[in-house]
Amino acid sequence: MKKGFMFYLGFFLLIIFGGFLVLLVILLFNPGQTVLGMQYFSYSESNIYQKTTNATQTPLELATADKYQKIEINVDYASVIVEKNEDYNKDGVVIVNNSKGFVLAREAVKWEYSVLVEGDTLKINVKEPAAFLFFSKDIRVIVHIAKKSANPFTNTAFDITTKSASVTIGGSEDSPYAYDFNVGDVKMTSEAGSLRITKRVNYESEGEKQTFGNLLLSLGSGSFGPSAKKLVVNDFGFISTSGSFAASRVDITNSGTVKTNSGTIKVEEINGNLDIESQNGYFKFGKIVGNLNLPCADMKMDSSKFYIEEIDGDLTVIEGQNSNFEVKAVSGDVNMKLTSGTVKIGSGAEKYAAKSVVITTTTGNITVYMAGDETYAKELDSENGDVRFYLCGQVKGDVDVHTKTGRVFSYFMLGKSYTFTFSLYGSADAFNMKKVRFVDYPNVISTNPFVYNNDDVSNVKIYTNSNVELALFS
Repeated sequence: MKKGFMFYLGFFLLIIFGGFLVLLVILLFNPGQTVLGMQYFSYSESNIYQKTTNATQTPLELATADKYQKIEINVDYASVIVEKNEDYNKDGVVIVNNSKGFVLAREAVKWEYSVLVEGDTLKINVKEPAAFLFFSKDIRVIVHIAKKSANPFTNTAFDITTKSASVTIGGSEDSPYAYDFNVGDVKMTSEAGSLRITKRVNYESEGEKQTFGNLLLSLGSGSFGPSAKKLVVNDFGFISTSGSFAASRVDITNSGTVKTNSGTIKVEEINGNLDIESQNGYFKFGKIVGNLNLPCADMKMDSSKFYIEEIDGDLTVIEGQNSNFEVKAVSGDVNMKLTSGTVKIGSGAEKYAAKSVVITTTTGNITVYMAGDETYAKELDSENGDVRFYLCGQVKGDVDVHTKTGRVFSYFMLGKSYTFTFSLYGSADAFNMKKVRFVDYPNVISTNPFVYNNDDVSNVKIYTNSNVELALFS
């Protein structure tokens, strides 16, 4: 009985498979026809347009300098290429479609496109076929310049919108048949697409840099990284959900903005001010010559990680939680408000927070190296976290440290002068000096205040209900 059952089951499956093959053959030989709610599409075309596709048939004149103030390109998954080379002997917009696949008839999208001129704007719109099974997704939109001496896009802004397309501006960097050219601003918006700008575009070999007016990228999960070692821009914007940006050096003349949910940003050197909004992004910077601000305008920072070698400017964090900051040196003011996570500012006697340091957190641990001959605000407040602070040199003025349940570790230099006072957190009762441990002076008499070197130039005020440890460091 089991053998009979398996025979009939196999025979039934064979009939289904045979029917599927018949259906497949019918669809393959009748592209565009609906059979059992399905369609097969197959394209093989390549056209170059030197005129608009509407009834006016307006000549495009792509090689004419400053002909268009803007070129707008809208696609879904079609590749977008802007190039100057000898691949085609004409200037124009090349549209290639070699896509093939199966689609449900109710979801079929008619393949269509338009190349239009509106005022001083060239608009290219493409609607690609959809499919549940692709054999090929080869669709390309190419803005092509053939003449080697032409440089028509120097003042032209490119505004490219895609869903998942890859965009390349500039031809091959090694090909003898590809040529250099310039573009103006570049703006790209995509859910999952990536942008590549080769060294054929806005590149100067002296200084190995690429210069743009504005570079504004909203890439979702896509990525971008300049081909040159140095990227120079007036306004820079990078918005992503989980995308990445990496560069050796970025020079920002006006404003720089980064917004990411869980993206990765790595830059060795930034010259200019940078605003960052991040929920749980990862940031690794070398040196920032400018101010770093986390304004929390649209996103509440949560679980972000920052590793920075040096900030030659101010560090400001308006609000954040569960985030980690490690900054090895800050020459400007530090002003941070967090709820949790860890903060470490400075990394030794030669790398420290040089001016005002005001850090407030609820449960996070704080470690700060501070120095400076001037009187700057120095306030460290972690309600339930540990606070470690290193006094690098003779720090003048008051240092206020508050923690309710966290421990306090204070390190100061031999030969400097400090007065330490100890108080309970949120209480006027007398502080129990048995909670204070003098690591390098085990037999010192515990007094409150405790004066080191009898010079009242620096006052360290510690408010805690936990233990305090004082020690020397060099």
